[in-house]
Amino acid sequence: MPKREITSYVGPATIPLIAEATDEDGIIKKVQFYNGTTLFATQNYFPYSLTWYPIPAGNYAITAKAIDDKGAVTTS
Repeated sequence: MPKREITSYVGPATIPLIAEATDEDGIIKKVQFYNGTTLFATQNYFPYSLTWYPIPAGNYAITAKAIDDKGAVTTS
């Protein structure tokens, strides 16, 4: 299950995004990062991280969706 931590930044900003995902009965195939409903990045390998930039001032709803080798999905 992806872990989440809430942090505030002042825009424009460079924001590191890191998803910690594990699967007890298989492997994580990919982690997808969304701003609202818009997919903006997919990480296929551990560590599931990226640097998101440049980000203007504003409010964003960032989620990470972990998908395992059996197609199960967990969203943070």
